[in-house]
Amino acid sequence: MAKTNSPAKDIIRKIYFYAVLLAGLMMMVIPGIDMVKLALETWVFPEIAQENYSYDRMPTKPYISETKLNIVADGGDIKLTEEEKMMLEDWKIQYTAWEEKESKKDYAKIERQRSLVRDISTMLGGIILFFSHGYVLRKEKTVKA
Repeated sequence: MAKTNSPAKDIIRKIYFYAVLLAGLMMMVIPGIDMVKLALETWVFPEIAQENYSYDRMPTKPYISETKLNIVADGGDIKLTEEEKMMLEDWKIQYTAWEEKESKKDYAKIERQRSLVRDISTMLGGIILFFSHGYVLRKEKTVKA
């Protein structure tokens, strides 16, 4: 323990340690509550998370010139160049691969895991602050007693 030479410094030091102790405690309590909420949403009330699954996928459109689109709108046949045919074929392959990859993603699970990682890291920081500053305060009390 560092010796201080004035009562004002002692008071400021105690206020600092108790404030950091409170911050550490809050950093443990808030994520703890969030983790309980996350567990309830996942295992007790799974329907709550169903709204995360209701999203619309809008496929991107391949580029085809406006004049060719107007021909189709009028009921005519489109004459595509070889380059446009290759571009459409390449887009179809990329889109199929993207669609397959996206169908395997569980967005609700990803969001839950992201939340859990944030909560655990915040809680660990709070535990470190709480116990390190609490240790110093306990040590000071035993020295003064």
